[in-house]
Amino acid sequence: MSIAQNIIQDFRMPTVFRVGVGAFTTLVKEIEELGAKKVAIVSDKGLEKVGVVQKVLDHIKPLSVPTITYTEISGEPTFQLLKEAVLTLDAEKCDVIIGIGGEVHWM
Repeated sequence: MSIAQNIIQDFRMPTVFRVGVGAFTTLVKEIEELGAKKVAIVSDKGLEKVGVVQKVLDHIKPLSVPTITYTEISGEPTFQLLKEAVLTLDAEKCDVIIGIGGEVHWM
């Protein structure tokens, strides 16, 4: 494993995109700082099936913040699929969205 794989990086514009091995360990602090009222975890069925979504749910459970999961995302989602996701998250009144995808190495 190279050193570059162990770096957590943030991209802010105006939201935060956090990537890197172990990035999920910063979720509790970030959710607390944002004052989240409802959290959405967005991923795909594959990552849900192998337990990645559940690992994130377990990690943020101590916060006692209402949480929903949306796992209807495909590898390369269409605009229609994204529109459906946005409508769902809007209807659920989620104010924090956690997206899980790509290569997952922290399992």
